[in-house]
This record gives sequence, structure tokens and C-alpha cells, in this order.
Amino acid sequence: MPEIRGVPTHKTSHQDGGSDEISVEGLAGELTAEQKSAWAQVSGKPSTFTPGAHKTSHQDGGADEISVAALAGVLTESQPSSWPQVSGKPSTFTPEPHKTSHQIGGTDEINATGLTGRCIFVDRGDPASSDFLLASFTTDWTWHDLDLSSIVPTGTVAVLVTLQIKDNAAGSSVLFRKNGNVNTKNRFYLMTQVANIDLFGDGVIFLDSNRKIEYMGTNKTWADINLTIRGWWI
Repeated sequence: MPEIRGVPTHKTSHQDGGSDEISVEGLAGELTAEQKSAWAQVSGKPSTFTPGAHKTSHQDGGADEISVAALAGVLTESQPSSWPQVSGKPSTFTPEPHKTSHQIGGTDEINATGLTGRCIFVDRGDPASSDFLLASFTTDWTWHDLDLSSIVPTGTVAVLVTLQIKDNAAGSSVLFRKNGNVNTKNRFYLMTQVANIDLFGDGVIFLDSNRKIEYMGTNKTWADINLTIRGWWI
């Protein structure tokens, strides 16, 4: 065969679109550049892939937000819930100390009206002054109401009182009875024995359901009428 010399440069004729374009079909060897391929033609590919950082896509408002409905496990933080959704809660609870809330003037004052069992006497303690002074009373020998609800609790049936009176004449009287009574046999009263001398007495007065009593005083110009609530039965 004769030796061919001086072949002109012609690689472009063998490239894509050239006049003598080469087909690489079936050729052996590895090209220097990565080539396009179909997935099925890629050999040695892994069966799983480590994902890149993308947690925000699964968070609230992310492009791939996760629903935790019915997922198992315990989250590290307490979650908002409604009472029916709380499992394992006790059927009863031991209350914190709160007796003052049930006492007179408390936020949950107890009404003992109609309760069965024995009445108990409540010692009021050591009051510093009388609860009702002369100015609290109208003395015209007519029955008037006296409201004790600011002193005794709801459900009180009777009170123990100390009464102190003084007038410039003997025979002046102050009477107390349960509000609503019409007779004067079941009552507590004091009558001055000597003019201008203090007279003291203790007595029991029954209350109506509104914690009121009635009083009546002789139509006199009194020097003193002082009533102190010492305790009550409830």
C-alpha cells in the first residue's frame, strides 16, 4: 500500500454535523467528558441517597409541610391540647388549702341553709369595738330591721350578743327578736334599772334567712345603745 502523506486537517468533517460525521455506536473506551444518559443506562448507581439540608420545607408553612397526625412517639416539648384529649388524668383532685374562700366574705362563701347535722358555734374572737352604736338605732317604740349580713356568714341561724344600754331614766327598754316574728315572748331585751348607769347583758337572737333581726327601743333620748356580735351558730 502506498504511504499517504500530507492528509489535510479535517476533524470537523467527523464531528456533529460534519460531512463525514462519526457514529460512536459500539465503540469501546471511556470518553474524557461525562455523557448524557437515561437512568436505566447508568450503572453502579446507589439505591438510596442522603438528602441535602431541607428541614424548612417540612416545617410550618414549608413547601412540603409535615402532618404529625397519628404519628407515634413523644415530642420533647409539651403540646397544646383540649381536656378530652388528655389521657390518664385523675378523676378527682386534692384541692389546695382554700377554707378562707368559704368563710364570710370569701369568694366562695358557703350557704349552710338546709344542711343537716348539728349546728356549730363560731367564736368570733376578740372584736375591738361594738358593731352597732347608738346612731345605728331608731328608738320610737316601733320594730325596725337590723342587717347582720356584713358580720355573719350565709346560713347563720342565731347570734350570741352583748348589749350595753344607758338612759337618764329607769324602765327604758331595748328588745330584739328574729326578723318576721310577730310576738315578743321569744326575744332578748334589757331594761334600765337605774338612771344614768350602764347595764350589760348577753343574749341569743335568731336570724331570718337574710341574716336580719328586728329591734325596738323605748321612745327616749338614750345615752348609749351598743350591740356586739360575739359569735354565731351555723
